Amino acid sequence: TLGDTHPDTLTAMRNLVISQRALQQYDEAVPLLRELAEVAGSQEGVRSPGHLDARQALALSLFDAGEVAEALAVQRAVVADWAATPDEPGGFAA
Repeated sequence: TLGDTHPDTLTAMRNLVISQRALQQYDEAVPLLRELAEVAGSQEGVRSPGHLDARQALALSLFDAGEVAEALAVQRAVVADWAATPDEPGGFAA
């Protein structure tokens, strides 16, 4: 096997999440997004674009699943981290 953190495994997980979100299977997408965010944070850093993108997708899935309070907390943290990394691609200065 390639392992849980292999780039091909992570790509397959992202593709699965896209399908689950399209089918409104948010309860199944959320755990995968948490795992993707954790792996991206440990491999690339907590303010990396991959980690922030995974957390952004997590916030959207939480919102769609009705977990609005947690979605808002995750989204606020993502915005704060993007604002704190203006030199990163996709980052911005607040």
